[in-house]
Amino acid sequence: MLSSQLNTALSHEQYLETIKIVDNSTSLSGLFSKFIDHLGIKVASYHHFAGIGAFDFKKLNRYHAFNIPKPILKFYDSASDRRDDPGVYAVFARGRAIWLSDLVVHPHVLKMESSAVTQKALDAVGDGLCIPLFGTNNRTGYAFIGFERPKEEFSSILSHQIQALAQTLHVRYCLMVENLQTQINLTPRELEVLELISFGKSNPEIAIILDISTNTVTGYVSRIFLKLGVSDRVSAAMRAGTMSKQ
Repeated sequence: MLSSQLNTALSHEQYLETIKIVDNSTSLSGLFSKFIDHLGIKVASYHHFAGIGAFDFKKLNRYHAFNIPKPILKFYDSASDRRDDPGVYAVFARGRAIWLSDLVVHPHVLKMESSAVTQKALDAVGDGLCIPLFGTNNRTGYAFIGFERPKEEFSSILSHQIQALAQTLHVRYCLMVENLQTQINLTPRELEVLELISFGKSNPEIAIILDISTNTVTGYVSRIFLKLGVSDRVSAAMRAGTMSKQ
């Protein structure tokens, strides 16, 4: 864990243990929570973007969050494009992790005249690493990971370690979702709905994200429950996690 004042980066053993935790996770939500618990992370969010070509592949509203303030979550839910968040836009332009405090003066952020927005985010959540993620079948993602201590107390190698681990988590998530579709013969739309259920989204929220009616979502949910052999959302998420591991 990185909460200890003696640690400026992850040891070889800590790094390998984190990879082991990711590989052994058996649910989509558990993958995120175990990662956070093991590293002693203060605040985090993980966004999984729809595949390239999907109408909503640039949106920010598929995410897991930990200790993220409500105003930030409200922004994530309403953002219509990744470019609405200058941090996301800048890290993908850069291609690797960058500290949020460094984004305030990043050329892409300055070009977008978004330094004030980035500064507000820094004030709200504190400093942390903003990380672009690249997965299978054009599935991209984004992670924000903040710690109890400022970046000055960490070794420069830490950002590379955390990006590599977050990348491992993202690829694992992508494979779990894709394997899930094969295991229970879901249609692409049913897979999207089940994935959003795993993110804790309600039927009305799913309807907004996918731009379909709530009644249509209810129909998809009923078919998903039937295919999974469950009768509620919690059981569906748990069953999905078990099957995605197979």
